[in-house]
Amino acid sequence: MKTKELDKMTSDKISFITFIVPFFAESYKMNAQKAFFYLKKYGGWDYLNNCWWALHTDSANMR
Repeated sequence: MKTKELDKMTSDKISFITFIVPFFAESYKMNAQKAFFYLKKYGGWDYLNNCWWALHTDSANMR
């Protein structure tokens, strides 16, 4: 079976989401699993998946 490489946009999305969930967890003093379930419960996960392109251009240093 031949494996297919991820396209750049999918790879960028994965990189962003795997950065932002632990960043969120640290900011709110929870572990990554609790952060994931919190985001999932309150719609944050869908928001990240649907709006990641705009969100990844925002800098955490600007806040």
